[in-house]
Amino acid sequence: MEKRRSRADIVADILSVTLNGARKTQLMYQANLSFRRREKYVGDLIGLGLMDVISHSPVTYTTTERGREWLKNYEKIKL
Repeated sequence: MEKRRSRADIVADILSVTLNGARKTQLMYQANLSFRRREKYVGDLIGLGLMDVISHSPVTYTTTERGREWLKNYEKIKL
């Protein structure tokens, strides 16, 4: 039986994928997200300052310093 990912797990997956920059499609496949879920989470994470858009052609996302700190803290808690 598969276990569903929590919201925090999904955020951690997204931030991990975008650590070195990722385009929209890369993010969807590597973080295992649907189009709608990607759009929702990306909007939320940008609004919280955890992610940023570094290029608009093609759209490329990256994890901010605040996002890196969040990811470090999440990894500590997850252990």
